[in-house]
Amino acid sequence: MIVLDTSYLISIARGEPDLWSKIEQMDDEDTFLTAIAYFEIFRSGTKMGQKEHSFFSNLFSAYEILPFDTESSRRASIIQEKLDRVGLKVNIIDVLIAGTSLGHGISRIATRDEDFKVIAKVEHLLVMDEL
Repeated sequence: MIVLDTSYLISIARGEPDLWSKIEQMDDEDTFLTAIAYFEIFRSGTKMGQKEHSFFSNLFSAYEILPFDTESSRRASIIQEKLDRVGLKVNIIDVLIAGTSLGHGISRIATRDEDFKVIAKVEHLLVMDEL
């Protein structure tokens, strides 16, 4: 099982070479998106063109979206506490995405965002940034 982070989804939308074939390979396993990534993508909806909006709408309808629930919140708070304890700073949205992934029992994330490598220093999270 693997979660596709927002940065990975944006890379797909920008047409990075070979990402579609990698997505197709991942489709052999359970691939998920998060409600937090949905928020992150669509929060600037007025700045998004119709083509982008349609692309992301189709993408989010093609995959199961993991909700940010109580367990996700608990896991995100643990991650944030660990980061604070060692003085590491990351974007809170990335903490919420990592918490959602781990809260749903998924420890692999496809991303282009370096914050997840920082999170992986304090929490068991396998960052797949070479996909």
